[in-house]
Amino acid sequence: MLRFFRTLRERLLTENKFSKYLLYAIGEIILVVIGILIALQVNTWNEDRKVKMKEKAYLQRFHKELELNLNEMDRLIQQSDDVLVKIDSLLAIHFGEIPPVSDKTFNHLAKNTVDYLVYQSAEATIEDLVGSGELDIIEDAQIRENIATWKSGLMNIRYLETDNKKAFNDLLEYYRSHSEIYKMMRDGPIFGQNAQNQILSDPVFLNTLTYHAIPLQMLNGEYRKKRKEYLRLSDRVQKELMRLGN
Repeated sequence: MLRFFRTLRERLLTENKFSKYLLYAIGEIILVVIGILIALQVNTWNEDRKVKMKEKAYLQRFHKELELNLNEMDRLIQQSDDVLVKIDSLLAIHFGEIPPVSDKTFNHLAKNTVDYLVYQSAEATIEDLVGSGELDIIEDAQIRENIATWKSGLMNIRYLETDNKKAFNDLLEYYRSHSEIYKMMRDGPIFGQNAQNQILSDPVFLNTLTYHAIPLQMLNGEYRKKRKEYLRLSDRVQKELMRLGN
């Protein structure tokens, strides 16, 4: 093809047909420009495709981590519900809202109030995106903002978890002083027979138990709120994956 154009150009010059040669030259330039533009477009398309593939890979990983975080929230909600029910049962006995229970049941309730919660956040993909400076690769602005503010969005939960840990330690300290807590290692009763009335009449125990319940109740609410947020985010990520051809 190049040989044909070269031969044609030489023939036009030889025949002194300058106007035709000029038109030919302009046409040749246009063809070269078109070729360059096509090459640039193909290169741009290839680069865009690579970016979309990388975005898709990040979103797939993030979506899996959101599932892990949703499972973790379910665990924390269930765990806090269980402890709060037991605390409420002990307070209900004190207030006479329910009759006293057996020594075995009382010990079961008392032992299972000694717990604290820590949210184990799955965030490897978030750290990769933020740490690598590739966050802008995520096209959806809402998803991008959620990733950028992930850690700061957990500040309330972390604060309450710290408060919950302190309340847990206070309750544990009471048990160290007023029970045979070592028997928990053999699943034995930590309070002796007929200790129920004495313990549930002790203002120190009731105050400590209540202080333990307050941040736990607030954490339960924060976990439920965060679970709803993660569920909405998971749906949004899924829609983006469908757009990208998941």
